[in-house]
Formats: sequence, C-alpha cells, structure tokens
Amino acid sequence: MAIRTYTSGDLPTSNQYIVFNIQIVLESQSIEGNYSNVTVREIYRRTNTGYQTYGTGTCYAQIDGTEYTQAVSPSQRIVGSDMGSPITLFERNVNIYHSADGTRGLTVYGKISIPGAGLSGDYQGYSITLPTIPRASTPNAPDLVIGDDLTISISRASSAFTHDLYLYAGSLDPVISGVGTSGTFTFSDADVAALYASLPNSNTGSYGLVCVTYSGNTEVGRKTVYGTIRVVPSRAAPIFSAFDFSASRTDLTGDSSKIISGVSSVTVTIPVANKATSTTSAAIVKYIASVGNATAEAPWSEDSYVYIEVPNAASGTVSVAAVDSRGNQTIVTKLGTLIPYTPPRVSSITTQRANSVDSAVSLQAQGVWDNKSFGLVTNTLSAQYRYKLTTAQEYSDPIAITLTINEDSWQFNDMISGDLGVDGFTITSSFDVLLEITDAVPISGSGQSLVDRGIPTMHMTQDGISVGQMMPEGLPEGVINAATGFAVNGVTLPLGIGGEVVWRGSLAANNTTITLTKSIYEYKFLLVIGTQNYWATHYATSAFLPVSTDGSKGGEAWVVSPSDDNGRGHLLLAADVNLIFRFTTTTTLVSVDGFGDYGKLRAIYGFK
Repeated sequence: MAIRTYTSGDLPTSNQYIVFNIQIVLESQSIEGNYSNVTVREIYRRTNTGYQTYGTGTCYAQIDGTEYTQAVSPSQRIVGSDMGSPITLFERNVNIYHSADGTRGLTVYGKISIPGAGLSGDYQGYSITLPTIPRASTPNAPDLVIGDDLTISISRASSAFTHDLYLYAGSLDPVISGVGTSGTFTFSDADVAALYASLPNSNTGSYGLVCVTYSGNTEVGRKTVYGTIRVVPSRAAPIFSAFDFSASRTDLTGDSSKIISGVSSVTVTIPVANKATSTTSAAIVKYIASVGNATAEAPWSEDSYVYIEVPNAASGTVSVAAVDSRGNQTIVTKLGTLIPYTPPRVSSITTQRANSVDSAVSLQAQGVWDNKSFGLVTNTLSAQYRYKLTTAQEYSDPIAITLTINEDSWQFNDMISGDLGVDGFTITSSFDVLLEITDAVPISGSGQSLVDRGIPTMHMTQDGISVGQMMPEGLPEGVINAATGFAVNGVTLPLGIGGEVVWRGSLAANNTTITLTKSIYEYKFLLVIGTQNYWATHYATSAFLPVSTDGSKGGEAWVVSPSDDNGRGHLLLAADVNLIFRFTTTTTLVSVDGFGDYGKLRAIYGFK
C-alpha cells in the first residue's frame, strides 16, 4: 500500500479543452538506503463533451532532473466525462535519494505532443516535499556517577544501523565502537581519579557524548547530547577520625570532660597527626566544631595544630566536621558529661517605708538559684545591695546582706540601711535600691525597687493639719500647713491655697447646732475633721467637702445651698462610725446622726 499520494491541480495544454494532472505516489521509503520510491503519472482529460482527441505522439516527464518519455498510440483517446474516464498517458517508477539529514523536495514537469491532433504544450511543473527519512540515532544521557559504569541506550531508526560512542568527561575521551542499542563505559581507578580531579570544587559537572550512526560503512549522521557528572558525597568525604576536647571551669568541676551548661567553653584540638585529608582531589577547607547549638570554626592546616573554642556550651555532645572544597563533610562525635545549670534570679523585690512615711525601710525579695555540687566545688550564694537617689548617676558602695536559703529558692525580709545609716532613708527624697545575688560561678542576678518619698498627703494632729508634708512642731494653733509654707487664720499659702478655721471645738451629740465664723459660700471646699475614741485609742479622720449651690454636682460628701434645708455631708470615721450632719444656713451646722463619745466633730476649715 502506498504511503501517500500527491496530485497537482489542472495543468494546461495547447488545447484549451484538454488539461492534465501530475500524480506522485510515495510507494515506500528506505531508511537504510535513504531514498523514497515514487510512481509519477500524467493523467489527461477533456473538460467539454462530445469530442475525443487521439493520434500518435509522445508524453514527456522530467523527474528529479531526468527526462523520461512514453509513446502515445491512437488507441489511447482523450475524452470528456460523457465518453469515459481520464486516461494515464505517462507512468514511471523511480527512486528519489534524500539528503544526509533525511530531507528531500521533489519537482516533476510534464507535457504532451500529438502532432496529428494538433495537441502540444510547454512543460508544466508540480513540487512536493517528501517525508524526512530518520537518520542519526538518538542516545540518552544518564548521570555519570563517579565510581560507577555508564550505560548509554540508543534509539535507532533501523535495526541495520550501528554506532560509535565518543565520551568527553574531564580529561577522558573513551570510545565504544560497533554499538547497536546500548553501550557501557567502564572506568579504571585512574579514570575515576581523573573524573574526581575534574570536579575539585563541586559535586556536579557535565559531560558530552557524540553518537555517530552508520549504515554499513556509510555514516548516516551524528548527534551530541550532554549529561551530568555526579560525585557521591559519602564516597568522596574527607578522611577524618579523631580530635581532642577540653571543657573550661575545671576549678568547679575538677574534670575537663565535664561541661557546665551555658558556662563552660569547650576547646577542640586537632593534632597534625589527625588532620583531615582527601583522596578524591578535593581540598580540605575548614573544621566546624559544634556543642549542642553552639558552633565555631577554624581553617584547616597542613602542618599545625588546630584549636577551636566553642563558648557557652550547653550540651554534652561535642562534634567536629571536616569540610572539603566540594562542601562534603565527615563528622566525628565525642561525648562529655553535661552538668545542668540555672543562673541565680531575683523573682520579686519590693521596698517599703515604715508606716509608708518613716525613714526606716524594709526590703522584701525572693528568687531561685542552682543549689548543687559541680563536682569539685559546691555552689554558694551571696547577696548585696546598693542604693542611690533617683536623680543620681552612681550607686553607693555595696552593703552585704544574708539570705535565707531553702533548697533551690532564697528570700530576704528585713530592714536595710540607707543614707541615714541604720535609721534608713531621708523621707524627703526617693531612692533606687539595686539588689544583686551572686553564686560561685560567679553569675549574678539583680532586681531593682523604688523607695518613694516619705511625705504624707495629709498629716493631722491636735494642733492642725499639714498638707504634703509632716506637721512641723511649734506652729500656732489652727494652722493649715503646706509643703512650701503655711497659712494661719486666712493668710494665703504660696501654693495658692488659702485655709482658715471656720469652727473648732468638740461636737459630740446629735441634733445640736453650731455656728460658723463665716459663710460657707466664701470657700471652695470645707475640710471637716473628726475623731474616734474607742478602746482608749484615738483616731483622727477628715474629709474635703466641695461647696456648691447645685445639688446635682456630687454625692454625700459635699455641701449645697442650705436655702432648701438640703445642705448635707458626712464623715466616715470607721466602719461603724459615720457622722452625718446638715447645713441649715450658710453659717450653721446641725449634727444629725452618729455623734457621741466615740464619734466627735473637732474642727472645720475653709479653703478658698
């Protein structure tokens, strides 16, 4: 069966009613011979009816540059469709040889001459492209793993094809001849060494492979492919097997193989006799020492000891990796003894003035530490504190204190000395206190606390009230004292606060009226002072009551216009003592409830 048929369009002759077609039939293709077998025909017909053309003549064809002829007899008549079918007047089978790459184009020319019938014409052409004939075979390109054979598989177009394989890998160029569908390259020890030498700084490279295809002794074609050369890291790793190590802090452990976690430094030593080497043409570049997650490295040396220090080691596993120029490693590991360790820590710290205002100061602190033996030395814990004014830069000299130890915890709760010595800290200043605890390693933990000023918001005595500081001795009766001065009987304070006595005495009964020296409307607020005397103990309590004419301005602790008999206030002396009173006019106060021997109103001050 033909592979394919190609037919031209209608081609003209000297007779306008006679046309012909050139037909090219691809019968077969020879891969070995690199040619196509074709049959060429010229087929004639009339385009009109009722006529026929015949006579003695010649049909011509030019095929692939060669002219062929075929005689035409009178019995071969050219007719229209009414009298029969088109007639083939030329037919020839020929071989068309392809180019070396298997490609081929073909042009056929045809014409006819029947003188007696007045039929002739010039050559008419028809061109086609023949299918490409497979030529050079295709080899694969698997990875060339150094140390292994390399087998090449070949996809060929004809079973008659043979091949020569040329390998180009580094300095090697071996050849395998007469290969059919596969060939294997084997490598000697010298070949393997040469391949390693071609890749001194990488685990991968490339090779080239040329496959030459033959049909018999004739070269059909050649193809070049490229593949990857691979180094197996485990086959080419550095030769390395031994090192020494020593952990610091033998003053605590007594043994250089013992590592205090996070404290000891580990020094790795690689003697010249134990240096790493390579047998695969790589250069040894460096060593990497690892102790847990801590690492350090040093360059390789040909003729000197190599020392690597790994600080703050936190593992008992010591490893050294020898690294070559390809990045391949050989790791050697040794085991030491890890001693777990936790640094001392201050968990909490507070300082407090006695009564919140006195110079005496107590320090309360607690924390944890590692109460253990390191081997040669048992851990200890000491403590000291320093202090400074909060505005100062430098702390005082350290002052040692004694901690209370309870296994892995410690605490301290005692009075401490300050700028007043054993009397504590000046009450008019604030201080920073820095506590430091130190163990035998020695590693320290610290904590800081603030000693605030010892100034009360309000200090009340029988002589008067001090605002913002302690009440000085020797001031006149009825004094309202402030932090930067004082006002007596209406003298304005430098702070802008003016205070004076509106009433002073002892109101100890309910439903009793007292008269104030001035109207409450002259003041912004009133300071009402009461006392409680219970179980022979005397307490004083006070409350500031804003003065307002608007009853919606506050709760119970305020003063409103007494015009509606609604001015009220209260003073809470204790949980069960609450003095309730009412302003019936702007200058009178009536005790309502809670007054008696245990709860008395002692003074009222007005502040403008």
